[in-house]
Amino acid sequence: MARLIRNAGHWCDEVRDITLDKRQSTQIRKTVLVTCSDGRHFAQYELIVDRDNQLKSINPIPR
Repeated sequence: MARLIRNAGHWCDEVRDITLDKRQSTQIRKTVLVTCSDGRHFAQYELIVDRDNQLKSINPIPR
C-alpha cells in the first residue's frame, strides 16, 4: 500500500492504519482511509478503489 502511494507522488514510508470508510463506500466504489507515519512525519490519504479492487485515485487528506 505504501508503495502505491509513493508511486503516485505522495509521501508514505510506513502504513500505520487502514480503515474502510463505510459512509463514503458504495457497492461499485470503496473508499479506504490510509494513515502513514514514521514517528516524525504523518499523512493521511483517501484511496478510491473500484469493484474489481483497482485503485482509481489517491487524495491527500488535509490536516
